[in-house]
Amino acid sequence: METLLALIPHRDLFPVFFKWKEALFNSGVDGAWSLPVFCPLARLERALDREELRCEAIRLRSLLGGGKFSLGEPACVPLARGEGSRIYGPLLCIETDAGAKTFPPAAVPGAVIPPLLAAAVLYGDEEAPAVPPPRFCFRAAALANLSLDPPRHSEPGDSPEALYSFTWKFGAPRWLPKKA
Repeated sequence: METLLALIPHRDLFPVFFKWKEALFNSGVDGAWSLPVFCPLARLERALDREELRCEAIRLRSLLGGGKFSLGEPACVPLARGEGSRIYGPLLCIETDAGAKTFPPAAVPGAVIPPLLAAAVLYGDEEAPAVPPPRFCFRAAALANLSLDPPRHSEPGDSPEALYSFTWKFGAPRWLPKKA
């Protein structure tokens, strides 16, 4: 079981993102529906308590200033216990008056590099799909602990779905404040 600090965009954005996941699945990416909508920000040794989540939410909002999150080019991040699996999705960027920039790795201790919005799971040498990600920005988001358990190594005779059957559980979310 891997514990992550997850950024979860407001659910109003889910329909747009689900359309992209559907296009990924239709283009042959079997792991497009393996994960919930979230951005892994950091690997944690233990789940953060409510006060720690609140402090991280305030710190993240002040990092944004008056800006918002936006999505960049697609990338991959390896899962720590995923036996060659990678999370695929668009990079998380920060949009400010000065323009877009990538999310600073030092923003969160134990940061996942690069932070991206999880869209699919790719295995081994599986190629990243040529389906372009949606372009949108968002300010409303929450932080939560996420326990992510990759599927066990599949045995001969297992169904292909066994490879993509992740289990996960979000802790109570803590919304980023409206202002820094």
